Amino acid sequence: MTETNHDSIAVIIGRAGSKGLPGKNSRMVAGMPMICHAIGHALSARHVQRVVVSTDGEEIARAARSTGVETLMRPPLLANDTASVDGAVRHAIESLQTPERNVVILYANVPVRPSGLVDRAIEHLVSTGADSVQSYEEVGKRHPWWMSRLDDSGRI
Repeated sequence: MTETNHDSIAVIIGRAGSKGLPGKNSRMVAGMPMICHAIGHALSARHVQRVVVSTDGEEIARAARSTGVETLMRPPLLANDTASVDGAVRHAIESLQTPERNVVILYANVPVRPSGLVDRAIEHLVSTGADSVQSYEEVGKRHPWWMSRLDDSGRI
């Protein structure tokens, strides 16, 4: 396989309309807007030639532009509660008419990823000839059955 088979574009998706934590993708996490962490993961990947942020939020776009990456404003129909990841990413890829062979989708609201994860995923995709690759975390003790809610006094 040639190195060109690894040519990839990273599309970072970040919606402005979070219900659980409004403005989460542009909120400061460890000294920078949350989306900038995902941008850093994409920029540090050897196999990613192009990074683009797809968003409907001006604060998110401003944070992305500050890093020098391409920013694409997504239409409202692709940024509501029922919009799909597929729709948002397809919009970005079709708008950019990208020549890159592989598409890496990164969520803006994930500020921590294992070192080299993006490159390992692309390498696995190329070496297996798979249609797609996803990363997962072992559930372990973080499984919902192990979680509890605390009342106002701090008791279960």
